[in-house]
Amino acid sequence: NTIQYMALQFLYDGYFAGSVGIGTETLFTGAELDVYGDIVLMQKNWALRGNNANADFCIEELIGTGFSDANVKLTIKSGGNVGIGTTSPSTLLHVYSNAANANPAIRVESGAAAAFPLLQLIDSRTGGQTWNIENGRSTLGTLGFYKSGTSPTGSLVVIDSSGKVGIGTTAPLQKLVVQDGDGGGTTGS
Repeated sequence: NTIQYMALQFLYDGYFAGSVGIGTETLFTGAELDVYGDIVLMQKNWALRGNNANADFCIEELIGTGFSDANVKLTIKSGGNVGIGTTSPSTLLHVYSNAANANPAIRVESGAAAAFPLLQLIDSRTGGQTWNIENGRSTLGTLGFYKSGTSPTGSLVVIDSSGKVGIGTTAPLQKLVVQDGDGGGTTGS
């Protein structure tokens, strides 16, 4: 049994009527294209590749002539952890940067007039709560901490754009205002 290889070169558009396997004769069921190996997009200098024997998936910027873990920008581990800037994410989402003056950050932004950006922390266990950290929910420019499902007036803590803190109120008039549900409370200077 001699395996014969065929090289294809398309000067213009190419078309295959069936499924195509590259590096494999046994195509994944339902796949139109099955590639066993790495995919390199040379015009844009990027590679989609498996990383080591752990079945990790990586997106790498191609710098130089070969693959390098130092150039991997995104990793999805076989267990589901995602790393941005790291090939060994230790949590579901792990963002890492070792570049000078480049603080690793996650940006949540809303461009819609009626929407506000938020980070939601959900404890799905029995008796658990859902908490939101929200920017501009009650008033534009405020940072608020809320139990999910509460109205803006039911906020737990709000920090306004001037640095005033309100506990139990969304409109603190002093540096610190603590208000209970009956309208009473303590005001700090």
